[in-house]
Amino acid sequence: MHIDDRGDQDDRDDQSDRGARDDRDDQDHGRADRAGGTHRTDRDRDRTDHADRTDRDRDRAYRTDRGAGRWPGRRALELLAGTRYGRASLSLHALPFVTMTRHIVTGDELLLRMHRGHGYHRACDGQVIAYGADTLADGSGGPGGAGAGELWSVQCVGTAHLDAPADAELERLGPAPGTVDGEAYEPVYLRVRPRFATVHHIVGASPFQAGHAE
Repeated sequence: MHIDDRGDQDDRDDQSDRGARDDRDDQDHGRADRAGGTHRTDRDRDRTDHADRTDRDRDRAYRTDRGAGRWPGRRALELLAGTRYGRASLSLHALPFVTMTRHIVTGDELLLRMHRGHGYHRACDGQVIAYGADTLADGSGGPGGAGAGELWSVQCVGTAHLDAPADAELERLGPAPGTVDGEAYEPVYLRVRPRFATVHHIVGASPFQAGHAE
């Protein structure tokens, strides 16, 4: 008796063809996945490059003295050296806060003196703060080489640390106030090394006249 095995052969051929197609599909998917992985890597690299550029641009914005063409840190310290008091800006109980502070410039650092009783020094210690001064109150140029009709403002940003001043620094700071808000003044000291600085200079400001608001 003869058995026709052509049907079985056809089934085997179909299975072989399907297997070959599946192998080709797997290879195509593998290439696509690898290509997609390359694209994703490129996108990730682009995002990283953009983030780096953004950081550099932000840093440059802080470090550029608009119109002067140099980093304003040195000029900021020069102006602060000609003033006695400024304002420390910090975060207190998750809210922004500004307090008046006595300061001197020591090399490339600021030495601040404030009242221990307020407790603001604890919020500053080990934290990034901003410290600034200006001649906006009286409208005069004040110290720093500016004349009448010229205004300037300075802001430095850096990390503050509690510190004990040297005797020479204490002498430069001068005697501490007697009282603050009706209680005996107890000094505490912070040292700040500015990392960023901003200087603004206004020329041709109108002089202040009592009774006339601009």
